[in-house]
Amino acid sequence: LEGFSVFRTMDDETADDKKCCRRYEALEKWCRSFFTSGKWLDTDTNGKPLFNELVANESRNAGYPTESVLSLLRNMHVRDVKRSHHSIMSKGKLFVDRFQKGKSLLVIAREFNHPPYLIVKVVIDEFCDSIPKQNKDVLHQIMNDPW
Repeated sequence: LEGFSVFRTMDDETADDKKCCRRYEALEKWCRSFFTSGKWLDTDTNGKPLFNELVANESRNAGYPTESVLSLLRNMHVRDVKRSHHSIMSKGKLFVDRFQKGKSLLVIAREFNHPPYLIVKVVIDEFCDSIPKQNKDVLHQIMNDPW
């Protein structure tokens, strides 16, 4: 066992390893562009979300199971939302203003590439600033557990 090491070096990387690594890097790049472009909110002409179809197509193209692609997307999305949520929270007055001028909350969510539920929560929080705390607590309870 002289010279044996459980650790592989970059020189030990096989052609298959390199190919797999390139495929994964390409998939990560697709996932990033999927969110930054707002494609994750796309719908067909009937308003049906295209999310599942787009993910299934990419998983076939990349050669990864759909569940793996969904897991990667979910992890990237959560990380990005956590990073940007503070700046989104500070735009409550802007969202309310646009909403009162007739823009839908889904359109606002698309513009800021943020989950619609969280945009709605920011707008409701902004409206809640003018209501008593007791009512605000009830509203938050309803939002956290709507059923």
